[in-house]
Amino acid sequence: MDSYVGEIRLFAGTYAPLEWLFCEGQVLPTNQYQALYAVLGNTYGGNASQGTFALPDLRGRAPMGSGTGTGLTARNLNDAPGSVTVTLTSAQMPSHTHTVKGKVPTPTSMSADPQNNAWTNVARSTPIYTNNAPNTALDQKAVSAFPGGGLPHDNVQPCVGINYIISLYGTFPPSD
Repeated sequence: MDSYVGEIRLFAGTYAPLEWLFCEGQVLPTNQYQALYAVLGNTYGGNASQGTFALPDLRGRAPMGSGTGTGLTARNLNDAPGSVTVTLTSAQMPSHTHTVKGKVPTPTSMSADPQNNAWTNVARSTPIYTNNAPNTALDQKAVSAFPGGGLPHDNVQPCVGINYIISLYGTFPPSD
């Protein structure tokens, strides 16, 4: 495969082809891969004083272009924003209300367990659903303050696992 040194490609195989490695963040010796080190430097890790550098680690990650654009956050090489799960907090949600409508089967009915009615905070004895006070506020005990239970939810776009490989040798890429 003709390639530039440091070129990354998607590869559906279960092994990396000859003269390519999987992009798994491996730390390599600079003296063994001088051309690749000249392209990558220590952008993805390693230690120049110890003679090592690292490959990008693209396991479980989607690549994104570096730089900036109108209305976009500036991103540098090796930036890795995002997370697999996220826990929403009330501070992340704008203040809002919801209209809740309910009805009772007859204008005089009251029940402790009707269907299609609203649970309101009007004074009551046994019946907790009533038609006696239209447009009333919901009982605080009827509204869940933390419907997510404070637990994280999945934040991953639909995707399929595939390997990224990087060229160890090939044509050295010219620069401007």
